[in-house]
Amino acid sequence: MVRTTTYNFFVTILACCSAVQLQQRGQGQELCSIKRVDDPNADPVSVFLLPGNGRTFSFGDNAQTTESTVHCKGDASCDAPDSPVRTNSVTECPACPCDVDDGATLAGSIGVMFNGVQPICSIAQKDQNVDLLLIGLGGGTLHRHVRKACPEGTRVRSVEIDPRVAGVAQQYFGLELADGVSEIDVTDALNAVRSLSSSRSSSKQSPTAFLSSDASQGIGSQGWDAVAIDCFIGHGETPADCRSTEFVTAVRNILKPNGVVLHHIWHKSPDNSAVAGEFRDTLALYQRMFGKDTVTVESIPRAPSVMWDDVIVARNGGDNSITAAVDASAPGGDHLAKLVAEADKW
Repeated sequence: MVRTTTYNFFVTILACCSAVQLQQRGQGQELCSIKRVDDPNADPVSVFLLPGNGRTFSFGDNAQTTESTVHCKGDASCDAPDSPVRTNSVTECPACPCDVDDGATLAGSIGVMFNGVQPICSIAQKDQNVDLLLIGLGGGTLHRHVRKACPEGTRVRSVEIDPRVAGVAQQYFGLELADGVSEIDVTDALNAVRSLSSSRSSSKQSPTAFLSSDASQGIGSQGWDAVAIDCFIGHGETPADCRSTEFVTAVRNILKPNGVVLHHIWHKSPDNSAVAGEFRDTLALYQRMFGKDTVTVESIPRAPSVMWDDVIVARNGGDNSITAAVDASAPGGDHLAKLVAEADKW
């Protein structure tokens, strides 16, 4: 199910800050270019068919980087048109379905985020739901992999501000949706968590909330077991609304008592000196909100020359098997101190 909410406040959310370089231009054939209905001058979302039956998308017709890439099983089920379809709706783009080959190891930040989610979703059962909120969709790689790798009872909702990206993930990247189990909420991150926090507070205060059985069993209605955040505006910068006190407070409010936050964030950027200070402030905010002893930073394996990003892991108190499993993979204080010291140099 795609849930669409319209707001006059726009934040660009990209699901993957470490955009990979396009293979040589000419190797990828452009299938479709989708403009924003509300702002025709904004960069289009462009979808490319890659050799070896791959799909990728970028912002801008002549973009040099891509936001998400997948490889599909078998031979390509479509051919690129002589010229890309230019439209305002992904539904008018050429059909080119993808049965995603998920056999490859998840790379970079997606792999680290899934490693944090896996011990949480592993306890899911048909009659014991685990609810995951993913902020930032991209091609839906994490959403799709959670659905494939986690047991029945795992329910996932992704938040994505751009309806074009949501449509591309479904049409070209193999993301399957199902009401109450696998959903996309098309809205911006702050409004999403603000609304969820308000609803959760209301249900706690209502003495008759338990009488609404459908609502009480809905995805996230009892809080979220994990919230994974992948929210960027380019050059490694996280928008202010995805690292503000209001945002982090709302995220904490919607977590279950032993819930976990995984926040992908850059600690420095060669293109934006402000990123280092924003990392320090965001880390300090999580430490104040959750408690310093419950916040760690997970490094992302990359080549030394591009080790710019990490995942902040914050646990909402408690001491159970979920918390212990996540703690087991978290880095020690030396890594955290090193990151802060490195950020201080920028």
